[in-house]
Amino acid sequence: LILGLAASSIVFLSSYVGMVSFAQYLLLGVASFTIGNCVAESGKGLKLGLNPWLAVVLALVITTAVAFVLGALASRTTGIYFLMLTLTYAVIGYYVFGQVTSISGFGGITGVNPPGLFNTHPVRVYYAVLALSLLAYAGFRGLRRTPFGLSLEGIRDDSVRMSSLGFNVPIHRTLAFTLAGFVAGFAGVFNIWWHRQIAPNSVTLCPSIDLFIVA
Repeated sequence: LILGLAASSIVFLSSYVGMVSFAQYLLLGVASFTIGNCVAESGKGLKLGLNPWLAVVLALVITTAVAFVLGALASRTTGIYFLMLTLTYAVIGYYVFGQVTSISGFGGITGVNPPGLFNTHPVRVYYAVLALSLLAYAGFRGLRRTPFGLSLEGIRDDSVRMSSLGFNVPIHRTLAFTLAGFVAGFAGVFNIWWHRQIAPNSVTLCPSIDLFIVA
């Protein structure tokens, strides 16, 4: 379900906007690393000692902001060029988390415990991710009937025509990528709660391709 939640963001971008992204696992990893740096009490990372629920808010905010920046950089590319650029994001993310030892290092972050509501309660984690998955499914389906969703489908079919009609195509693509990153951020939160650790190997090229296969 965690992988499925992240993969739904790939399906959304591909089917609604025609953007095939390999960066979604990186965004999942950004959320996981943020949680790890905020709450981990031992090992590497910043060890900020924040409240776990505050860490969730920070993780979602940071992941959404990163998605906005990456989406804005890639918003004017299409097709294979967009795909290769997002693939490059995944590789860059691996080296950033691996080489910046203050936030991780190649050994990663360990000893990350979820909040008391989910700690030692795996069934609660399951039902929480199940509920989020259903919410994401309903949200993406509902978005399709909104003016924003219809404009995304128009951009997917003919971006030049949509631009000539007055739509800001790069902004729409950026916002779609940001929304997909927000959903991937939720998957990242539960990813580190489930595994209780995160390492740069988790966000490199191979996991990104695996997630694309899931999608």
